Amino acid sequence: VGQIHDIMFLPEGERFITASDMTRRNAADRAVAVWDFQSSVMVTSQIYQEAYTCTRLCLHPKQPKFVAQSNAGYVALFTAHPSYKLDRFKRFDKHEVSGFPLGCDISPDGHLLYSGSSGGSVFCYDFKTTKLLRKWPAHGICVDVVCHPMLPNVLATSSWDGALSVWS
Repeated sequence: VGQIHDIMFLPEGERFITASDMTRRNAADRAVAVWDFQSSVMVTSQIYQEAYTCTRLCLHPKQPKFVAQSNAGYVALFTAHPSYKLDRFKRFDKHEVSGFPLGCDISPDGHLLYSGSSGGSVFCYDFKTTKLLRKWPAHGICVDVVCHPMLPNVLATSSWDGALSVWS
């Protein structure tokens, strides 16, 4: 499977998704894979067929969807039910990735997606339209982002230099 970057259970708890660095030729093989919890058997590995790995997974709090932060410079959107399809028409881009393991998260109400960037900024997107709503400098380099689970407008960020910030 390769080095696992992130792991996430689907809501029903019967399956989980991994993001790993397994690549082959011009496509990421098993970069995003779905597994059966009971048997530990890979259900599918054919949902992300691009030449980049994904470093972070995040489940939408209200819809049967999940996102994956891709090293291609965007956050990819997938369905969180069989057949686990990539939405080829929607992606959250404009932030710099540069091969770093950046964080992304979805607000508790499901309306906003936040992504860190290798340049140290935080990017805020409208989840429905994928439009970039706001960008602000947060840290020196490589930002990780997490939304507060109860307070919809609170966001915590961190960076590789050890800095932490809380935004509201």
